[in-house]
Amino acid sequence: MTPSKVLHVFKTYLPEGFAGVERVIFEIAEGAARQGFASEVFTLSTAPSATPITVGNHRVHQASTTLDVASTPIALTAASRFRALTESADLIHYHFPWPMMDLWHLHAGGRARPSVVTYHSDVVKQTALLKLYQPLMHRFLGSVDQIVATSPRYIETSPVLPRYRGKTSVIPLGINPDPVTNPEPALLAHWRARLPRRFFLFVGAARYYKGLPFLLAAARATGLPVVIAGTYVETGDLPDNISVLGTVTDRDKAALLALAESFVFPSHLRSEAFGIALLEAAFTGKPLISCEIGTGTSYVNLDGETGLVIAPADPNALAAAMQTLWHDAPLRALWCCGTDAGPPPFSRRTDGGRLLRALPRHARPCRNRAAPPEQSRPEPSRPERSSWAPPLRLIDQARLVVTSVTRSIWPRTEIALPSSMRLVQRPTASELSSDASCCSISTRPSANSTS
Repeated sequence: MTPSKVLHVFKTYLPEGFAGVERVIFEIAEGAARQGFASEVFTLSTAPSATPITVGNHRVHQASTTLDVASTPIALTAASRFRALTESADLIHYHFPWPMMDLWHLHAGGRARPSVVTYHSDVVKQTALLKLYQPLMHRFLGSVDQIVATSPRYIETSPVLPRYRGKTSVIPLGINPDPVTNPEPALLAHWRARLPRRFFLFVGAARYYKGLPFLLAAARATGLPVVIAGTYVETGDLPDNISVLGTVTDRDKAALLALAESFVFPSHLRSEAFGIALLEAAFTGKPLISCEIGTGTSYVNLDGETGLVIAPADPNALAAAMQTLWHDAPLRALWCCGTDAGPPPFSRRTDGGRLLRALPRHARPCRNRAAPPEQSRPEPSRPERSSWAPPLRLIDQARLVVTSVTRSIWPRTEIALPSSMRLVQRPTASELSSDASCCSISTRPSANSTS
């Protein structure tokens, strides 16, 4: 029998990006393959491949990025490609936030399939643009079948999620810890020779919310050795106790985690919604330091149980926490949480199927979709220009975007569209009641879908 197929949608993915959300998608897709689900990813690229790219046990489809606005890649010619991929999908898994997928879901066939959103983060930095985006965002979130938050804390503190509490479940992110818990002896020897015997470790990219300036200030104040694994541009001279290694491989990261005394994670803004690097350090048994920002970081690092949780953007508090861990060996030993079971409530090996197994009870039958044949489905190919009849020109795609946003804000507004274009409208209540193949979803989260 043909396996169920899940289509993941996000703005970036392998082989071009492998940060937090991309890593989560990879873990879900690979774990889902072990559970009998087929996974594909639809993403954008500045140099897209004309054919699907195989990554592990799943495939990646790339469309061309037209422009990038406020760290948001936009594609004005990808709607037909998205529509074609949804036709062979049993479930669409959106990874929020990214406004392009909101438009595709609402106006390019996304509503014809069961859908789930993993809500990775609120929109934090682009506050001015958020006011323009909110109407579209709420139409999108109100339209999907299920929303998954990654921690109870994020639901409690998000300005958006309480509005959708009835269809929001909590499923914590997880990782396969094997790559970070099995360091290679040769790499251990290599880094042991280059680094201090004891040091605090930070792993991550130099993003605006990572709090690295506060870590550097705390390191200068204490004189304690700090190793930064990741790119960081420092305007002044670094003191001898701070080592910046640049980008490291996963194999190097495993060795660094094994050698580190403690792990410090100074992210100070809500854009850090969970902290995969924090979870990796927890699996390796390191005492943790993180900030209370009302997100999943305090779900991974439990204050007084696995480490210290301090006030954000406070180099003095960070320096004091570092001094505490550095000088208190019994406390460090008490807070080493790496065990074969992993740090609770996270499983030893997250497999993606954990998320997907929670979805069928929320899913609805696809509207007007015939039962799949027993033989394998043909792979969705890149749509010919006849997929939209006639094909949408670039200007028509732009008009579609403008119309979608305008109707989200002013529903009664009419904008003239080319006769070749039509917006996909949600079925009316009478249409739904007359269609025996369509039913509403259950909006009460199951106890098994909350960890």
